[in-house]
Amino acid sequence: MFDNRLDIISNKVESMQNLESFAKSANRQAIILASKSLLYFDIPIIRTGVFLLLLGYIVDKSFLNIHDHIRTFEGFLIIVVGLVLIFRARDAWGNLASFVIVLVLVLAPIYWRIQGFDRDGFSLLGVLPSSDANGYFTGAIKILYGEDVPPFAARRPLFITYLSTILFLTRQDLVLSLIVLAVIVAVATFLLASEVKINFGVLPAALVAAIMIYCYSGRFTGKFLTEQLGIPLGMLSLSILLQGLRQNSFRHVVWGVFVLTIALNARAGAMFVLPMLILWGVTWAGKRKLSINNLFMLSGSVVLGFLVNYWIFKSISSPGSVPFANFGETLYGMATGYRGWRVWYQDYPGVPLAAAFRISLEIIKNSPGLFLMSVFRAYQEFLKPQYFFSFLYMPTNQIAPAAYFLLVATGIGIWRLMKNIHLRYSQLMLFVLVGILLSVPFAPPSDDAVRAMTATTSFLALLAGSAFINFQNGHMVEHHKLTPLLGLGVTIYFSGFLIFLIIAGWIVVRGALMTPELGITCNLNEQPVTMVTMPRSYVNVVENNNQRISFLPNIRRADLLKNLSNFPGDGIWNLLRKIEPGQTVILGLNHADGHPDSGLIWLVVPTNTIQDFDGLNYFCATPVNVAPLENGNFLVVSGVENVFDLP
Repeated sequence: MFDNRLDIISNKVESMQNLESFAKSANRQAIILASKSLLYFDIPIIRTGVFLLLLGYIVDKSFLNIHDHIRTFEGFLIIVVGLVLIFRARDAWGNLASFVIVLVLVLAPIYWRIQGFDRDGFSLLGVLPSSDANGYFTGAIKILYGEDVPPFAARRPLFITYLSTILFLTRQDLVLSLIVLAVIVAVATFLLASEVKINFGVLPAALVAAIMIYCYSGRFTGKFLTEQLGIPLGMLSLSILLQGLRQNSFRHVVWGVFVLTIALNARAGAMFVLPMLILWGVTWAGKRKLSINNLFMLSGSVVLGFLVNYWIFKSISSPGSVPFANFGETLYGMATGYRGWRVWYQDYPGVPLAAAFRISLEIIKNSPGLFLMSVFRAYQEFLKPQYFFSFLYMPTNQIAPAAYFLLVATGIGIWRLMKNIHLRYSQLMLFVLVGILLSVPFAPPSDDAVRAMTATTSFLALLAGSAFINFQNGHMVEHHKLTPLLGLGVTIYFSGFLIFLIIAGWIVVRGALMTPELGITCNLNEQPVTMVTMPRSYVNVVENNNQRISFLPNIRRADLLKNLSNFPGDGIWNLLRKIEPGQTVILGLNHADGHPDSGLIWLVVPTNTIQDFDGLNYFCATPVNVAPLENGNFLVVSGVENVFDLP
């Protein structure tokens, strides 16, 4: 009887093994069948048709109706599938088609911006920088005139020098500068996708590219924000690290860590990723050996990145500036009970921001429990799927399915990395994930953590892509046959070029613009304005029947009101609503101000009084009686006073 039971158990085990063997065989057959089916997309006429269909879908969802857009879960999946089919091509046509698709997706939001549309207040009337973007743009313009950078902009010196070089090359044309910034992001996205494709295949590459496209185009395209530098450098860093793994080149790793250090200095965020990368690199030799040389090389690359940031900060900043100044206000918000950075200005109005860090440490020392509660709340909010994956910047009613899709993919990716922990790639991704999580209390959701983490968003994208990496017998199946025609050194050279613009470009362009002569005297109740009007730095409000659609610099009055309808009814938005046809709003430096820390001013003038739309203008203007603006002052000239509430 006992022997019979053993026979039954043995037969069941054998049946289960046969079933498992059959399942594996069926899975292999399905993969082979799917691969053969995809071969049809290598036929020139079919792949050209796929390219045109995808391009047509993008045009339909990006350029025809701003309310029927691509930022949906369905749109995201279509873009991923479309990129998979496009990325499959292995020749020059495939590279060109892939880049065109990425470029169009990245540039699409600018089409609406040049019609005066804005979403969140980092720009007004389409492309005129406001809020944080206004401060950074002011700093870059100050460099061109050979002046010191005000404290607000000086806290992000690397982006300021980078932007000043871009503005010089584009002759301060705002729209052209924003296009150049977007093209740079598109190139970085394409290079990262190419490297992911080489290592892991087309599906992970398509997913990573789609995530980064949605991240950048959802909030940062067309705005003078630090993410314009942090995002591309973060992607290039990941691409270089992957190259180092593939070529077993530690020099690539050192350069990749340096590039990421520059990215995190430009767009401060997940700083703890850097020490985690150092720890990962120390074990590069494997076999549980720790390399002191690797420790010094990686630590040196990180230190060098911070020294570059500090040197540029000291070289361009005005007295009283503090590097990483906003970290103190963030820490204060955490120390006082997860209240957000703004409470510093409520609790200590007029106190220099440099004191925030010291005061925060004292509060943490006296009430550590309050800080720990804030840390718990930060993790509790950050780890919610709809927040963690909100870097896709989809509407509220669309983010849930996308977030849970990426949650499943990321969970599978982490599980597969843990199963293959002996691989350097697995160790890299898990170390970076730990670094990001350790950074959450110092870049909390209460202070927009997702935006702060953008320099490392590409790593999170690849973490989700790891769910689709082909691991066999504890090894990754590489895809060298998919190597694009681009040379392997392109990413190195391109990252080097961007860092050259940051470190050396500003030295060349500083003082390149001559401060104009002051040549106008005004009445006692007026302020003299000496302004060099930059291309696309102004908006002419015109009659509704003047043109079929708005197109900078001419915006129809109806479109002006429509574009401002989602903003508050007070402050500068209310002033802009009062601008009438025949009037122009200009954004620029007032060289007659005389104060070195003065920012840009908003100036409303009758359009027919502008002497030179792309040159020097003189006006006498009166400040508008409105609550202080976040950046700059709002003034009007004679002829438009009746529109505003003047003192």
